[in-house]
Amino acid sequence: MKVEPSLYSLAPNLRLGRIGQQYYMYDGGLGLRRLAQYKSIPISAGDHDTLQAISDLDLPASLDTIREHLKERNLKATKVDPLVKDRLIVEHVAESKALTARSFVRGLYADRFEQRDMARIVQAATFFNVPQDLGAATPVVGIKGVPLSTLSRNKGTEAAPDYLRHLSGGFANWFDIHRDGVFSDLCLGSGVPTIAQDLVIADLGNFDFQDDTLATIFGKVDQSVCDEFLEAGVRPLFVGGDHAITFPVVDALQKRIPDLGLLHLDAHHDVLFGDHIQYSHASVISNLIFYSGIDTVFSFGLRTRADLVGPQTSDLLKLPHARRWWSRASTINDCRRYLMSPSLLDTLLKDDADRPYFLTIDLDVLSPDAISGRVMTPVPDGLSWSEFFGLLEALFERLDIVGCDITELNPYFGTANEQTNEALCLLLLYLIEKLGR
Repeated sequence: MKVEPSLYSLAPNLRLGRIGQQYYMYDGGLGLRRLAQYKSIPISAGDHDTLQAISDLDLPASLDTIREHLKERNLKATKVDPLVKDRLIVEHVAESKALTARSFVRGLYADRFEQRDMARIVQAATFFNVPQDLGAATPVVGIKGVPLSTLSRNKGTEAAPDYLRHLSGGFANWFDIHRDGVFSDLCLGSGVPTIAQDLVIADLGNFDFQDDTLATIFGKVDQSVCDEFLEAGVRPLFVGGDHAITFPVVDALQKRIPDLGLLHLDAHHDVLFGDHIQYSHASVISNLIFYSGIDTVFSFGLRTRADLVGPQTSDLLKLPHARRWWSRASTINDCRRYLMSPSLLDTLLKDDADRPYFLTIDLDVLSPDAISGRVMTPVPDGLSWSEFFGLLEALFERLDIVGCDITELNPYFGTANEQTNEALCLLLLYLIEKLGR
């Protein structure tokens, strides 16, 4: 009786992709689960061509058939055995094999579990599942998590960077985004309805601030701004954390970009505080005006109803460039007027348009309904997502924005829903698109 040769297929969920000029192998099911069958790793062009040729074959097939197919493509048939050893080519189990005896079922399933499932890898979450090892690909935008909350009432904002990693990883893989982009009506005005196509990004992980003093934290941020971003030629996108993270980031940038200005989107002005608060999310703008060299700040979306004026605020208002800040502060109604009459925004910006800017976004600039209450200090009557993206587009059109941050998201507050989750992912993609072009 003739014994038929075993048949083989490529391992389930094995996918091939490219970011920049670098090829990768990755697990196609990463968006659904964190237990991966394969790590997202760079591979050579030759290995990519070999795996691609095998996937083009009518599988399952015998190993001899696979070898002959590779030879016909002028590829190395000797790569088949190492691929089998690494379980990238696996034996095909036909569905027609009836599993009748309980002992057989148990034995087969246990064998599958031992050989396949026990080898799964708990792969660290990254923004949009971008590989941690980029290989030869050179990023244009880097995303850095800043898991910091400065007040007990802000607890939860430090979880936002990893929350957004999981959220974006379930939204899309960067391999697909890089290849095809993401269609968005936000880009219809420019005639190109896709976002982030062909861009290379890097997830630079989170800062580790455990048991650090503020001086150490500021030093780590300063080092990151210098080494990971400016010297590497990578545009920064920081993800907080509460709004206090903006102070060391902008202070570090301003030391190296002396004419840097600040665009501040927020429901609160972040300058009114009492003597007992020195560093927190409530004083980021006053800290920058007092202690850094920044002298140009535009605030948008302000709608704080009332705040007591503390002694430090009185001192702040005596500074000439602080008085200039008040003249550049725009209420929520001003923002809506800018959207209706863009010439008003041109008038506001005309004397300070020829300088680079950092954009800081406190998500409470949005209405509580738009952000589903998922911020620390929600304020009624904020921007809708449509108004928010419209304001961002107007600012990016008019100014050279060299870096951004997103702050004050609290995953433990409010109610998660599909619309808000999608909008948060779209915000990340939009900022990557704008910074990366």
